[in-house]
Amino acid sequence: MNILQQYQLWIGFGFAVLLVIFLIVAFFKAPNMTPSQHTILRFLAALCAGFAGALISGEALFRMEGGTAGVKYLVSGTAGFALFFVVWFFFPKPTAPVAPDRFHASLPAGWTFEQAAKTFAQRDSAIVTFDGFTSQELNAKLSPAEIDTKTIGEAIQRLRLITITPNAVRDYDIKYENSIYHLNPK
Repeated sequence: MNILQQYQLWIGFGFAVLLVIFLIVAFFKAPNMTPSQHTILRFLAALCAGFAGALISGEALFRMEGGTAGVKYLVSGTAGFALFFVVWFFFPKPTAPVAPDRFHASLPAGWTFEQAAKTFAQRDSAIVTFDGFTSQELNAKLSPAEIDTKTIGEAIQRLRLITITPNAVRDYDIKYENSIYHLNPK
């Protein structure tokens, strides 16, 4: 191995190490990357892989064929170009950010306790049973309000606090079972 090839090998190895360090830092520094940050990371990873492949292998040729969903692809060239395209095409797609589990609802004027509870339960593909409530409690008018809670059960629990007439609905327990919210006065 002549001296030039030895330097190429070390430089290629250096690019490979830099690539691994860069990807580790990028992963831990920005776990929720924007799509543009993901594209930049994808390009830099492909570029580093291409340089490392070219400098380590030199003139080695690479050929890859395959197909997905009726589309055939072929990647060929020197190892550097081939590694660039392999990383570019097969770099993982960005994942959509996961929104925290929340329930938000806007109550318009004139809604009743029963109407709001049933509407909230429908958003959870569930139904509501009102065991032991009077018709006055079920028809208690609610003030217009914004409700923001972690769960629909919590939102239904807060409905009694926004009645136009204070304490128009007695305090109640909520039990969720088999897609049914069971409401029972205490």
